[in-house]
Amino acid sequence: MHKRSFLLSLAAGLLACSFGTMNAMAGNVSVTEDGGTFSFSLAASGHGTFTITYTDALLTTINNVAIPTGSIAAQLPASSENNVTSTVTFGPFTSYTLTQATPPQESFGVPPGSILTATLQYNLTSGFAVDPGFLGLTGKMTGVPSTLLETSATAPTIYNFSPFTNGGAVTQTFTKTTANFASVIANGGTITGTGAFTDQAVVPEPTSVALLGIGVSCFFAFRRCFKSNVVVR
Repeated sequence: MHKRSFLLSLAAGLLACSFGTMNAMAGNVSVTEDGGTFSFSLAASGHGTFTITYTDALLTTINNVAIPTGSIAAQLPASSENNVTSTVTFGPFTSYTLTQATPPQESFGVPPGSILTATLQYNLTSGFAVDPGFLGLTGKMTGVPSTLLETSATAPTIYNFSPFTNGGAVTQTFTKTTANFASVIANGGTITGTGAFTDQAVVPEPTSVALLGIGVSCFFAFRRCFKSNVVVR
C-alpha cells in the first residue's frame, strides 16, 4: 500500500473509532461511585465462619452527588448469588483478613422483565471492629457482569457502570446496638440489623480523546507528507 494511502486509512479509522466511542457514550450517566443502605442478617457457625445476607440496598449517589430522580432500588434477595460467606483467617477480631470462594455481587435495577440492569461483582478482603456493635468490611471490585441500567422506557436515563470494570474499592458497614459481632463470629449465632455500603470505581484516562488526538495527528502527518511530494513546474 502507498504510504499516503496507508496514513489516510489509519487516520480515518482512528477518527471513526474515537467518534464511535464518544457517540456510544452519549446520553449515558457515567457512574464512578455509589452508596446506599441495606438490611442484613449475619449468621455464624463458630470458628470465624459467617454468612451475610443482604436485602433492600439503594444506589443513592453518582460522583458524590445525589441522583436527581431519586434512589434506584437494588435487588439483593436472599439468594445464593448475593450471599457472602467469609472466613477469618488470622488476627484478633479488631483486625482480620477474609477469604471468599465466590465473589458476591450487587444487582441494580428491577426484577426480570426490565430493560437493562447493572451488576457489580467484588471480593471482601479485610475487616475490623472498634466496638462490639460495629463491623466494617472492605474489598475490591472484580468485574461488572452487566454494565448498564436504564430506568425508564418512555424517558430513559441510562446509568453506565462500565468504569467499575477497571476495578475499585467497596466498603460495607454493619451496625447493631446491644449486639456483639465478635461473640457471634467466634461462637455462632445470628444478628440482623441495618448497614451501609459505598463503592468507588477506578476510572482510567478516557481512550476516546487519545484516539481522536492520534487521528488528527495522522491527518496532519498525511497533509505534510503530501505537500512534501508535490513538484512545482
